[in-house]
Amino acid sequence: QVIATTCLPNDAFVTVAASGKTFQLGNAPFVFAGWNQWEVLEAASDAPAPFRHLPLPGKEHIVRQMNEAVSVGLKVMRMWAHTITDGHALQPTPGVFDEQILRGLDFVLHEAGKRGLKIILAIADNWYPVGGVDNYVKWSPTATKHKDFFTDETAISLFLDTHKFLA
Repeated sequence: QVIATTCLPNDAFVTVAASGKTFQLGNAPFVFAGWNQWEVLEAASDAPAPFRHLPLPGKEHIVRQMNEAVSVGLKVMRMWAHTITDGHALQPTPGVFDEQILRGLDFVLHEAGKRGLKIILAIADNWYPVGGVDNYVKWSPTATKHKDFFTDETAISLFLDTHKFLA
């Protein structure tokens, strides 16, 4: 059970209203409108672009995207809290985190906060070997297949340790 995750006040988090049918921020209704951003940590930490060319350099690209999103009413960004670029992993080995990537995450969260954007952090994905569930499978001595991530105690524990670190 998580008791506290940040130093932010409770009303800084979007929650489900008592009715179970809407979101709220503080005591006000919150309409969820946002976008998905997968290469943001690469851009924020000056890692090479993974698979496509970004129209602007790293941090400048992120700031422009956030500004444009806010200008059209978007309020939430779902971002990968891991990288997919080989050699630039957020967590190259269990419990070891890349300081440059963490600084990039801090930059993104700070810029989002300045604009009132809410962030959903996706800690792992199903597709890429860097940062994906296959990392946790590889790190577990008792897991051998991708699907083991969901049932292997060690893989699950490693994933939860990552969550605790980032929280």
